[in-house]
Amino acid sequence: MKALILNSGMGTRMGVLTSEQPKCMTEVSATETILSRQLRQIAYSGIKQVVITTGYFDKVLENYCWQLDLPLEYTFVKNPVYDSTNYIYSIYCAREYLDDDILLMHGDLVFENSVFDSLLEFDGSAMAVSTTAPLPQKDFKAVLCGGKIGKVGIEFFENAVAAQPLYKLRRADWKVWLENITAFCESGEQAKIKCYAENALNEVSHRCEIKPFDVGTSLCAEIDDPVDLEKVSAALKKAESTNVYMSFSVDMLHSGHIAIIKKAARLGRLTIGVLTDEAVASYKKAPLMPFEERRSMFESIKGVYRVVAQNTLSYKENIEKYRPDIVVHGDDWESGLQKPVRDEAAALLARYGARLVEFPYAKDEKYKKLDSRTLKSSEPQVSARVCVISLGEDTDRSLDTAMQRARSADITAVRSDDIDALCSFAQRFKARTDAPLAAVCTDISLSAAQLRSFGFDTVLFAHSESSETLGRLISAQSLELQGYCTTSEEK
Repeated sequence: MKALILNSGMGTRMGVLTSEQPKCMTEVSATETILSRQLRQIAYSGIKQVVITTGYFDKVLENYCWQLDLPLEYTFVKNPVYDSTNYIYSIYCAREYLDDDILLMHGDLVFENSVFDSLLEFDGSAMAVSTTAPLPQKDFKAVLCGGKIGKVGIEFFENAVAAQPLYKLRRADWKVWLENITAFCESGEQAKIKCYAENALNEVSHRCEIKPFDVGTSLCAEIDDPVDLEKVSAALKKAESTNVYMSFSVDMLHSGHIAIIKKAARLGRLTIGVLTDEAVASYKKAPLMPFEERRSMFESIKGVYRVVAQNTLSYKENIEKYRPDIVVHGDDWESGLQKPVRDEAAALLARYGARLVEFPYAKDEKYKKLDSRTLKSSEPQVSARVCVISLGEDTDRSLDTAMQRARSADITAVRSDDIDALCSFAQRFKARTDAPLAAVCTDISLSAAQLRSFGFDTVLFAHSESSETLGRLISAQSLELQGYCTTSEEK
């Protein structure tokens, strides 16, 4: 894929801001111009080749790009008649360099990192639109036809949505459009080199499969004049100060972790919550590195704004304390042990309009092997029998049942969310036997440390009703009982 940035316009509506440089070099923050931001986003994506059309102050623009020192290969194409044609002719001038999948954008367009990243992940050709933004009077709108982009222009209002000149185009769709751009520019008609390139698209859109990519309320806007500049700069500042939160329990970072941290950092100011040693031990093996060492490890990662302690597996305390706009996690917690944690976090965020962003969990086998080292012992595994007791109102009867089953089981697990009842049961159970005892809870706000202090050898937070599943999890995550490969015993 190549990126195509259209920068041949004169930007006269920007006034003195374009008296000595092209509009794309206008600052939108203390550290970025429109163009530097676009190029850094492109470089981050892994795209290497960038075609930039130029016109006004072309050498100033070229020198500026080289000075950014980004890992990009530039091809600059000057439109020799930039002052009397539109960007359709600039594309025509660059046509020999554009035989590829194309990421097309206007040089005055500013968009959030999340918009850019999601567009590149979109399956197929797409144009950025917003189904929630009001229809602009003088800017692009896209007419949708059967789930595809039918027409694009400033004159359309019926069945239309707000649109921005940001496209991801597969080679086949781009070829159809580019061929008609060429036909327009070689027609000899002045009107066809002074119109929008989208005029050529509108004639052949039925032969393309360009779909709308809805950016919603995220920032994706052109800067045409100083008023636009003020609005976009303010929106960008707000977007980049978005409060983003992640949680980690690991003491061994691999490239999969770094990748998701980088993605999260592109959404705003990233806070990482590091689970305390106690919190980690509540659901898997105790960490090899103590909390302070793990915190220092995350503090050294570029893009991390701050690192804080997370005292429980539950996110509740830190969500209420830091009120993140976004919580980021891999999609691996949509089921299994951490599903209750996820559901609680999602509900808490929904209360004040925040959201959960779940990136696909790394499927690489090498990551699975590394992660598994924190979940189970490398010691030889032996068979174990696990019985699970649901703690009812009649605790004496539950205790008698547990004692009977403890004689033939390697692990006795008691299921309840009543911490007082659990602690009372553990004290009475341990007074009569030293057999291993586990607590199974669904309420992740309960204190695992308190439960262990009353005699439980391990604490498991899970919703599963299966004795076999619970037994396997208890065995894998218990310090004292690690290494068991369990079989089930019906309740």
